[in-house]
Formats: sequence, C-alpha cells, structure tokens
Amino acid sequence: MVREDSDHYKVSDIEGKSITYGYTAQPTLRFQVDGILAAGGLYIEDMETHMVPSVPNGVDDLIAGNVDVAFFSLAGW
Repeated sequence: MVREDSDHYKVSDIEGKSITYGYTAQPTLRFQVDGILAAGGLYIEDMETHMVPSVPNGVDDLIAGNVDVAFFSLAGW
C-alpha cells in the first residue's frame, strides 16, 4: 500500500523506499511481504525497513508519513 499521491504503481517502483516490516506480533506476515517483493523482482534488502509490531501500526506509520510503503490485507478487519 502506498499513498494515493504516490508515483509508485508497481512493486518494482518501490525499490529503495521505506517499508514497514518486522511484524513481531504477526511474524508470518514477513513471508507475505517477502513474496510480494519477490514477485516484483525485489528483496527486503533492497528496501529501507521500518520495524513495526503489526499491520495496524504500519498503516498508522504510512498515514503519518513515516514510511513510503506499508502492508495491508484486503480482508483485514
């Protein structure tokens, strides 16, 4: 997920950007983020990681402007 006014339209566009990661409260999400990045030809090492405990914390950081990219599930409640 990126901000609406972002010029990032595909995964490969976010190389080198800050991304939420870690998810200590939801550790399986790291595998999902790694897979999404890999689908765009990237690795987490290509990013500037911003450690967060959970998805909601990452979304809060995106809204606050602390990161460029955050993970969110469309089925997340």
